Amino acid sequence: MKIKDKDKYKFTIKTKITPEIYRNFAAFDTFMLRKRWVIPAFGAAVFAALAGIFFMKQMNLLAIAAMIFTVAIPVLFYTTFQNIMRRNTHNAPRGAVIDDYLVSLTEEGFEIYSEEEQADCTWADMKAAFRLSNCIALYITKDRSFLISQFNEKRYEEIWAFICSHSGNKAKDRRSAVS
Repeated sequence: MKIKDKDKYKFTIKTKITPEIYRNFAAFDTFMLRKRWVIPAFGAAVFAALAGIFFMKQMNLLAIAAMIFTVAIPVLFYTTFQNIMRRNTHNAPRGAVIDDYLVSLTEEGFEIYSEEEQADCTWADMKAAFRLSNCIALYITKDRSFLISQFNEKRYEEIWAFICSHSGNKAKDRRSAVS
């Protein structure tokens, strides 16, 4: 990681992603931003309607089967989500670091440096920024984001204010959305 001109960087943050931060972000990204709960909810609603129709037609066995699917679909969706979270965090102990990288904010945009990759983005090209309860998510594309974890409350507020001032209406505070 070579930083050529240190004067151009307004903030440089060493970000450490813990399992708690990752789970909070993943829940926000899955349920609130991408709304992936809609399809299982629709499927459960269809089976509930079928169960009602079957009960009215006196087809009790089919009605019971439809009610089982009505309950099973959302339960399976949520259980699968939790299993994926557990697998992705490798059952890491509380406070463990599962990823870390350096985020540098400038007047033009931001740069991310890690051992595996480097990325940069201008404020105009950034898709969105979300402030969650324990991190800030910077979306470079619809499917790619980087997190800034909360480490110092005063500094964290300054960073969020800086991001808001440069990204305009792309920055949204969603602290009460999840957790």
